[in-house]
Amino acid sequence: MNKEEIVVSRPSISTSGEWHEISAVISGGGIDQRVWFRSRSAFGTSLSYNSVAFLAVALFPAMHKGLPLRIEAPIPHEILQKLLDFQRIYSQWFSSYRAVEIIAQDDGSEGNGVDVTGNQAFFFTAGVDSFHTYEGNRDSITHALYLYGADLQLDQKELRELVSSELGKATEEMGVQFIEVESNLRELTNDYGWWGEHVHGAVLIGTAMLFSNHFSSILIASGSPYYRARPWGSHPITDPMWGTGDFEVVHYGAELNRFEKVRELARSQLALRYLRVCSGCSIRNRYGDHHGESYNCCACEKCLRTMVALHVIGALKDCPAFPEPLDFSRVAALRNVTAQQRANWRWNLLALRDYEDSELQAALEEMQAESMYASVAKDFSRYKDDVLKADAWLKRLPKLRNRLARNLKEHDPSWFAGQLMHCLKQDFAGSREEAFEVLWKKNRKWLKNKVKQAERRRLRKRVRSALRRFGIGPKS
Repeated sequence: MNKEEIVVSRPSISTSGEWHEISAVISGGGIDQRVWFRSRSAFGTSLSYNSVAFLAVALFPAMHKGLPLRIEAPIPHEILQKLLDFQRIYSQWFSSYRAVEIIAQDDGSEGNGVDVTGNQAFFFTAGVDSFHTYEGNRDSITHALYLYGADLQLDQKELRELVSSELGKATEEMGVQFIEVESNLRELTNDYGWWGEHVHGAVLIGTAMLFSNHFSSILIASGSPYYRARPWGSHPITDPMWGTGDFEVVHYGAELNRFEKVRELARSQLALRYLRVCSGCSIRNRYGDHHGESYNCCACEKCLRTMVALHVIGALKDCPAFPEPLDFSRVAALRNVTAQQRANWRWNLLALRDYEDSELQAALEEMQAESMYASVAKDFSRYKDDVLKADAWLKRLPKLRNRLARNLKEHDPSWFAGQLMHCLKQDFAGSREEAFEVLWKKNRKWLKNKVKQAERRRLRKRVRSALRRFGIGPKS
């Protein structure tokens, strides 16, 4: 190589016992990793030599390092062309990525010699999104894929056997063919991006293309509705960019939010029997919570959120997938809830307005408030060393203000006052006049746009009262 670049070797296929494996070596830029995909089903005997899966895995370290990517195997011309736009989008969405040159042989329109027109697959984890995808396309879906090593770690063998068994039973009842794949791809990608936010969409599509001898389209379940679409690893804009004329990629289900999907699934006995949402023992449980290796632990954020939705709908009692009763105190005690998760919880809270369940509503409101306070305090503490220095504070203000905006409950000034009190108590007790000047006066225009006209006077009064309680600002 004349200059440093990341290279993906030509894939090779091998068989060992019941396992059929396709692998390639990704090297360069300090990387030397053999990435493999395995299947022990009958489908493993007809793996495609398609290199898109390895391109998808290697693209993220290449963009992260800013190094050219060389693929020593043919790549469909359509994908190479569309990846130019894919990289431009990612470089604007995420500051850690840059567009890079991709060098690969154009395979023209290779084809596989097998007519699979009309066959359609989807990724099936038994979660809300994947079950909703199945229910909406049950007449056209012929295959279900599960990628082991994505949400579960490769060493979680007992849990893997449990999940594999349940998914197998579910797909048998569906009448679709189940393709179980495992891969070590995250041994590489975890160093160059978060699985959900950056990587998963492209890698799942690449994995599906390894089995393109069996179906001509893949459904990727949406995780967010269109009106909350944000930079994410699977997105209605970027997912279709990995498709070709012979292989269609469909981003499905973004017309509904999570609560609406649960409400639809409540009518499916199949979904209620096999629904699996647990993050308490998953590979990417960001906060280290662990509730044992169970199908649904009934204690993690995702389990509780889904159980609350089913409870509100009146279907939790008919859902054997959650063996434990809903504990409202667990809901109220949740912390470290992200802004995206709070949005999902808010749909549950909005739905509660039509029901008389004051205890659950109080638990949800307490969780939302406390987790939001924790998030805001974390945002501010990140800049704690600079925030009391006037020049640095003013430079940081727009960014902090925008982060605060994402954590506000829309049109509710009491939430802002509560956050302000919390932040002052945590970080600004000694800043006095400067804090009053910056936190209130400098944000007046922003508050005017964010809060209803009729609420501004009440908000101003609450904020001044909060400031006085901490000895900050004028006494009158």
